[in-house]
Amino acid sequence: MNAGWKAFWIALGTIAAGIVAFLLGRRHGEGVGTGVSSIPSPQAIASQAEIQVQQARTEIKADSDAELAARFNALAKKEKP
Repeated sequence: MNAGWKAFWIALGTIAAGIVAFLLGRRHGEGVGTGVSSIPSPQAIASQAEIQVQQARTEIKADSDAELAARFNALAKKEKP
C-alpha cells in the first residue's frame, strides 16, 4: 500500500470519528458552542405548557364566576321592588 492510500484511509477514519463524536455530543446535549444544551427537553416544554393552561383556566373561571355573580345580583335587584 503506498502513501496515498494510507493518507486516504487515515483521512476517512478521522472524518468518521468526527461524525461519531458530533452525533454522540448532540445526543447527550453536550455540544460545544452549538447551543444544543439550551434547547429545553420535551418534558420541560410539556410541564411549562400545562402550567400556562392551568393559569388560563383559573383566569377564565374567575371571570366567569364574576360575571355570574353580577348577573345574579342584577336579577335579584329587579325582583325586590
